[in-house]
Amino acid sequence: MKVPLQADLAEAQALHADGRLDEAEQRYRLILEHEPTHREGLHLLGLLCHQRGQHDAAVGWLQRAVESSPESPLYRSNLGLALRAQGAEEQAVACFRGALELDSTFAQAHYHLGVAHLGQCQYLEAEREFQRAIDGAPQFREAFYNLGIALQRQGRSPEAIEAYRRALVIDPRYGRALLNLGNELHRQAAWDEALTVYQQLAEVDPASAVAEHMTAALTGVTTAACPAAFVASLFDRWAADYDERMVGGLGYRAPEVLRQLIEDHGPRPLHFARALDLGCGTGLMGRAIRSVCDQLIGVDLSPKMVAEAERAGGYDVLEVADVVTYLEAADEPFDLIVAADVLNYWGDLTDLFSAVARRCASGARFAFTTEVSTDEDVVLTRTGRYRHHRRTIERLAQGSGFRRCTQRDESLRREREMTVAGRLYLFQWFG
Repeated sequence: MKVPLQADLAEAQALHADGRLDEAEQRYRLILEHEPTHREGLHLLGLLCHQRGQHDAAVGWLQRAVESSPESPLYRSNLGLALRAQGAEEQAVACFRGALELDSTFAQAHYHLGVAHLGQCQYLEAEREFQRAIDGAPQFREAFYNLGIALQRQGRSPEAIEAYRRALVIDPRYGRALLNLGNELHRQAAWDEALTVYQQLAEVDPASAVAEHMTAALTGVTTAACPAAFVASLFDRWAADYDERMVGGLGYRAPEVLRQLIEDHGPRPLHFARALDLGCGTGLMGRAIRSVCDQLIGVDLSPKMVAEAERAGGYDVLEVADVVTYLEAADEPFDLIVAADVLNYWGDLTDLFSAVARRCASGARFAFTTEVSTDEDVVLTRTGRYRHHRRTIERLAQGSGFRRCTQRDESLRREREMTVAGRLYLFQWFG
């Protein structure tokens, strides 16, 4: 029987690179039938399984590659990637550290260790690892991109912007770097520069919901609503430290003041059998009303925000869904529906009010916040959020069978050292 030569491996690699994974796998397996400890055959078959999402198989093959070549930092680092995909993060980190013990300059291991620190919100440690990866591989665009994230999370915006720009020097069509650069320029109120970057992003990725929405916001076009993908990506990005950023950093207080409004003007005694928290996020609003609800359900578009709410506890049920879609599919009424910092992601609230009304028990309360427009019925501002005039809210509420209990103007949070003018509403549904 023919013994595989280096040419057989090269052929398998060519098939792999061409996306012909079934054929590549067959060739790798033939090589391993002839030489079971063929280290590169084990390594590449492991990577192929990892690419297919077959993480248990990937770990098995890559462990054998490491055993066949324990001196290889590459094999150990890639085993770490497969372990991470398997959910074994501690073992993955041990592999990355092991790779660095073999080669302290190995850029890939520094990079993946930085990703691990980033996932743990250890931003200074992440910064150091990404910088070491760049020192070892100056054209490592992903290292610059993630360095930008680590710097951004430390509040070092100018340095973050520079890191994203460095990634784009390496690859001007790097969509993720364009996205984060646009978002950070926008956060710094560099409106014109942000618009230019969002327009570049739209050229690279015509389907980008962020580019579409923020271009509208920065050119004075008021659309019907934020695209769902924009909202999900926005809050997924900030989920890990959302509470700290919003409450500690920006003085966010919508949940507490909305709870007080419900308490001041709600039923006596203050008690609700079934409550629904629309756009529940990490659960700040839910925790504010949990003590007065028998059952509390939370719904949000962002999977990562819902995961944070799950970890924090307090909800009986959590769903990842568009809130209107959820309301239309729900089959039981609620006697309290709350929406803190949610309506400012819709321009046209007609469908939302109709859907809420259909799921209200007789006498149910609907409590929510808006950002305030003093002239136009609704306007999409440069922030990317909508403001609504009181007359618009009252017209929609009355048309959906609600009667206003009360309203109150409040500062909802700080933004760019200024307060965000908000309005709290409490309506009761009579059908």
